[in-house]
Formats: sequence, structure tokens, C-alpha cells
Amino acid sequence: MGRASGPPSTEAWLEALLSWVERQVLTGNTTPERIVTSAVKSLTAKGGPLDGAASLGEMVSGFLEGVNGLDSFVNTAFSHSLYCLFSQMRLLESELAEQPDLIVPRSLIILIICAKLGEWLNGLVKPSLLGHGGADRISLGYWRETVAKCGRMPIKSALEYVLTYLIVSQHFSVATRRFDGRTQRLRITVEEEGLVSLAGNYWQPSVTDDKLYSAVSLMSECGLVRFDRDDERVWVEN
Repeated sequence: MGRASGPPSTEAWLEALLSWVERQVLTGNTTPERIVTSAVKSLTAKGGPLDGAASLGEMVSGFLEGVNGLDSFVNTAFSHSLYCLFSQMRLLESELAEQPDLIVPRSLIILIICAKLGEWLNGLVKPSLLGHGGADRISLGYWRETVAKCGRMPIKSALEYVLTYLIVSQHFSVATRRFDGRTQRLRITVEEEGLVSLAGNYWQPSVTDDKLYSAVSLMSECGLVRFDRDDERVWVEN
């Protein structure tokens, strides 16, 4: 899923959603309507933590109910893996290969956490860090603003916006800009019948450690913190 750009990145989770969209196209869901319908079904299929919300804003507030601010979130993430970005990243990594139906809900959980982290970190860190990558790379700051703007949207409309503009259109834009005249970077395109796969197979993003994970690991090696890699817990000894 590539390395994260800035603290913590939305890019990796959006790339996982692109992989999911490709799978949909290859199985015959070639129109935006069918893809969005499939995404909505994946959110409600097993009654997960995102089920039941009427709007994107309700989904965010419901998922993080009782979590008030950055310190509260960190303490909650220590005791509940559902709120830990490291744990969610590992789960998404396995689901990309083994449980593709869980990619959408897992990615949205991570993106919800990213949006709230952007909100809590705003004013605490340099704006350039939150804005690193801008709209082209869906920076943390841009994603926070997007969630705020789409907060009142029904879940289906919010998913349509994310999948259409931040996944498919973004892929077209990036692939076109990076085309060198030889190597075709577009994996999907639009034809009369809808989206068509040019690659003939779905993309399996390569997973590398997030920069935050690497930073914590380095801090552990320097003796600044203790880092339990099995439980993915970090603490400072007095």
C-alpha cells in the first residue's frame, strides 16, 4: 500500500479501496451505481461497528462515541485494538489477500480515525505536516476537510463521493500525469458499458510499514520508549 505520506497517511487505505474497486469491475460490477451498492452492502453484511449510521457524520461520531480528544483516543487505542491504527493496518493487510469483502469497512474505520486525528492534531502540529501531499495525495488535512464537508451526506452518497472522486477519478489523474509515453499506468478506464479493467487482474498493493510505525521502532532502538511489536504497544518507563 506504499509508504505513508506525513503523519498518519490516508493514502495507503485509499489504495486498498482502489484494489477493491478493481475486484468489483472484474466480477461484473462495472457501473458506479453497482459498485456503490456493493460497498453499502459490505458495511451492513455482518453488523460491524459502522452499521446503522444514517450519515457520514453519524458514522464518525458513533464509532468514536466516548472518545474526547487526542489523549482520550490514545488511551482507548491502548486497550481496544479497534481504535489502534497499527492493528487495523495489519488486519487490512491480511484481508486484502483473504477477505476482500472486509476491505471497505476496514478502510473506512481507518479513514474515520485519520479524519479525527487530523481534527485533533490541527493546531498542535505545523499545517504543512497535515497538508503534506495536498489534494493530489489526499493529505490528512484535505481528508479532514472532506469528511467535515460531507458529514451530512447519507452513507450511500458519501461512499459514492469517495469511490468516484477520491478513488477512480484520482487514479485517472495520477496515472495520466505519470504516463511517460511508454508504460501504461492506467489500470481501469471508462467505456460505453462502464468501467473496464485494462490490467486483467486486480491490484495487490505492496504493504510497507507506515512511517509512524518506523519512527516508533527507531525510538525503541534508541531507548526512548518501549515497543512491544507483538501487541503493538508503546510506553515510556519512568
